[in-house]
Order: sequence, then C-alpha cells, then structure tokens
Amino acid sequence: MTTTSWARLVAGLLLLWATTTLADPRVEARRHFKTGMFLINEGKYDEAIAELLEAYAIKPHPNVLFNVARAHEAAGRPAEAVSFYRRYLDANPPDADKVRETLAKLEPLVPKKSEPVTVVEQPVKVDPKKVTPAAPIVDEATLAKIAALTERLEKAVEAAEQVAAWFGPLIDEGYDIVPLTTSCALMLKFEWPLLHPGNAAVRRLSEHTYDLSQYVVALSKEAGLVPIDAMPAAIGVHFACHSRAQNMGPKAMEMLRLIPGATPSLTERCSGHGGKWGIMAENFETGVKVGRPAARALAKNDPDYMVSECPLAGPHLQQVMTLSGSEKVPERIGHPIEIMAKAYGFED
Repeated sequence: MTTTSWARLVAGLLLLWATTTLADPRVEARRHFKTGMFLINEGKYDEAIAELLEAYAIKPHPNVLFNVARAHEAAGRPAEAVSFYRRYLDANPPDADKVRETLAKLEPLVPKKSEPVTVVEQPVKVDPKKVTPAAPIVDEATLAKIAALTERLEKAVEAAEQVAAWFGPLIDEGYDIVPLTTSCALMLKFEWPLLHPGNAAVRRLSEHTYDLSQYVVALSKEAGLVPIDAMPAAIGVHFACHSRAQNMGPKAMEMLRLIPGATPSLTERCSGHGGKWGIMAENFETGVKVGRPAARALAKNDPDYMVSECPLAGPHLQQVMTLSGSEKVPERIGHPIEIMAKAYGFED
C-alpha cells in the first residue's frame, strides 16, 4: 500500500470516528424528528411515531415525547397518548398546565386494564447461507460528504456557543429574547439544546427565548396591552410547521383574537416550501402540489387578510394560489404581527 493510500485510510478512519461521536447523534436525531413531524402533518401517524422514537433513542428530549403523544392522540389511541404525555410532564415543561388539561380529557377514554397475556417467543433459526454480507467500506465521495456535514455541525455548535454567550449578559439584566421568525425561535428554543445539550449558556438562552406571537400573548396576560380599536376582519391564519414544533399551540390565533372584531381561522397544513427545498427547480412542482391544500384552506372563506408566521411559507402560498388560478390572490401574505400593527394604526 502506498503512502497516499495509507494516509487516505487513516483519514477515513478518523473521519468515521468523528462522525460517530458528533454527526450521527445530532444529524440523525434531527432528521428523524423532522421526518416524524412531516408524517404527522400528512396523517401517517404510525410512521411518524416510528421516526420520532428513533430520534428519541438517539437524542432523548421531552419535545419528542410530546409529539409522540400527539400522534397517538390523533390516531385514536388514548392509552398510548396518556403514557407519553405523562412522560413529557416528568420534564416539568412550561406548557404543563395545558398538557394536564389534555390528560383530563383523555384519561376517561382509556380502557380498564385486562389480565396480562404471556407471550412465548419461538426461537428463530437463521440460515447462514442467506445472511446478507456486510456493506462495503465507505467510498471517498461519501467520506467527503460526511466531512462537509461534520464541518457544518461544528460550525453550528460554535455559533450556538457564541450567540448564547452574547445574549447571556442581556438575560442577566432581565431581557427576554424574541426572534422575529418561527424557524429562529425553534432553533434557539429546541434545536441548539439538542446540538449542545451540555452547555449551560445554550440551555439558558433556550429558557428565555419566546416566539413573537407567543410573547405578545404573554404580555397581554401578564401586563396588558395598549387598548386596540375595533377592526372587524376575517383573517386566514397559516399555522407554520416551525410554530407547531414549538409545542405552544397556535399563538398567532390567540394574538389576533386580542383585536376587537377580528375573526381568525386556522389552517394547519404544510405549505410545501420546506426551507429552501421548495425553491429548487427539481422540487418546485412537488412543493406547489403539496402546498395546494393549504392554499385552498387559507382562502376558503374569502378572508380579508391572510397571514403566516413563516416568512417563506407566505410568499410560497401566494405563488401557489397564482399558479392554481385562484380568483383572489392577496397582495401579501405576511406575518400576523403586521395585522396587529395595522389594528394599532401603523399602516406601513
């Protein structure tokens, strides 16, 4: 073997070791979680639960347990839903009271326990001749992809550390952190703690971060808002995926109900954008197809305004409506906070 070959082999082994210790837990857990959330939205609850449990096995997090419970509840399995909701409550989450209300509704639906059934497992005989051989060693192209992914993960962890350290003194002074987009809120509240579970500053940043709509609703309850003039208007609200994943409920709906006369209606379907996935030429047609049900539901009752908490989903749904030949396409599908601003008299 040449010196170059030995160098490649050693580099490959080191890279595979690094992937095992860094990339696998973080990337795989996040991939399974996002797949599970997508499948829940598609109504494929058993497949979703399998993906979420894979994510939990790799990187345990209470957020995963909540969504497993939600999937069981949607699938009509109250016993399983109750079990996972209780496990979620063990982590003392901020939405514990709301989850307890859900449990109170589900627990009466759980059938009484029957006598346990003993299952005797039969030994499995394996024919050595039919055993699939081990997969071949990873090729250089795959190693290069793993190296690039590992580098991205390392940069993400470094960014989490830097941002958490920067916000730390502000949190000490009593400030709350309110990202302007749901994807950023999800990242600070849930994704960074998954990437860097042992970092106290990252965890503290997570605990003091609020989604924009969530924060306005909290302010209205804790301190009260400046009086809002009546604004009778029907508002179609798209419940973005990154909002649902935060386990806080449709806070945009709560916020818009603070406007006297406003009647918001919720659309809980995928827009089909998927981050930058939907803008790729090879994915665009599929993204439009996936987004059509959400676009139809959003425009169903001919609302005066249409909004989405996702700054990418809004323009995408607007484009879906145009491509689908909708009679009324809004000039803008902006953030719900824009409707609040309009109610307060801020037109631009």
